[in-house]
Amino acid sequence: MDMTDKTLVTVMTQELSQAAVCYEAGDRIDRVYFPISGMISLLIAGRNGDMVETGIVGREGAAGLHSGLGERRSFNRATIQIPGQFAVISAAHFGRAVSNSPPLRDLVFRYVESRWVEAQQIAACNALHSGTARLCRWLLQAADCTGSDHIPLTQEYLADMLGVRRTTVTLFFVGGPSKLRADLGCRRAAVGRFRQAQSLCGYDQKAVRWPTEAEDDDSARL
Repeated sequence: MDMTDKTLVTVMTQELSQAAVCYEAGDRIDRVYFPISGMISLLIAGRNGDMVETGIVGREGAAGLHSGLGERRSFNRATIQIPGQFAVISAAHFGRAVSNSPPLRDLVFRYVESRWVEAQQIAACNALHSGTARLCRWLLQAADCTGSDHIPLTQEYLADMLGVRRTTVTLFFVGGPSKLRADLGCRRAAVGRFRQAQSLCGYDQKAVRWPTEAEDDDSARL
């Protein structure tokens, strides 16, 4: 993908700490965040103030990417869930880059569509699977987002994410399938080798993928 030197100069690499807010629901999106080693959590607040996680963004994507299609406001609250390095570019500069690059614009459209597909899969998972299976799905997705099997999150956060009590999360680890192995510290859960439990949920990123260039060419000839 071609990007001008001027656009590359406007990209800054920042170290962002946990709980840092990228934007609140309703805010105008003024920056686009590309996680390099951290992870962003997308949250929606209920009437009583409780937060519900509706998605996560890691190295596979970006938060605020749709602002490249024009001025946009955030549908949710975006916060740093796993601290790390993030490439940050202003929405205005990113929008100009998108308008000048049809391949980049196409990539933005595809990413927005993939988020829609992912939301449907998560809804199905939450409706059909047990808490243990949903936990496996989330851990697998977080590992894909960060590129690491070490997920430095508190049990309190995992409980909020699943909509259960903290003691229930502990029971998931203690009483869950033997293939789900966990090392629980007093403050943090470090989950290792949980990929063997993938069959519990059926989460499979290969099921949500875009055609290769060869497949696109084949479709165009039909």
